[in-house]
Amino acid sequence: MSEKRTLANIAETAFWNAESENKNTFDRVANAVEKEVLARLKKSEFEPVAGQELTFLQVAQWVKNNGSTKGLEYRTDSGKWLDGDATIIYGVVDYRVAPKKVNDPDDLTTWEKGVAIFRRDSKRCNWILDVFGGYSLGSTYKYHTNRGAHKYAKLATPEQIEAWKLINDDAEYAL
Repeated sequence: MSEKRTLANIAETAFWNAESENKNTFDRVANAVEKEVLARLKKSEFEPVAGQELTFLQVAQWVKNNGSTKGLEYRTDSGKWLDGDATIIYGVVDYRVAPKKVNDPDDLTTWEKGVAIFRRDSKRCNWILDVFGGYSLGSTYKYHTNRGAHKYAKLATPEQIEAWKLINDDAEYAL
């Protein structure tokens, strides 16, 4: 027998517990089962992690807490996961927490400290390979590196880094 008791076992124990202060049998059984159900619900209320598929109840709780399905993805008939931002959810659709985007070139807020970037201070300057250090929001020079703050930046792909190293053998800007 498993360690986890069934609700029927809990109800039976409460039914036969004559030593209880509560002499009303039905009330005693109902209270014992209700207590166990609430304890199990509290245990199952954990913060879902990126990529985790959710049950219908978890999706409903997500929408209740966040106002929509923003931050979730749904599976299409072809099996592809797509982003959604809806207030209506469907029981026949699979949902999951959207995987965390990291270093997405189109979403600057996902850039991580230490990634290779190309940066420059004006549109007329050449791109220079550097290491991303952080943001300075509300400033003209919003991208920080070890060498200062810069106006423009874009993520560097591994191919671009290799090409840069072949063309520019300047040790000052080597990664």
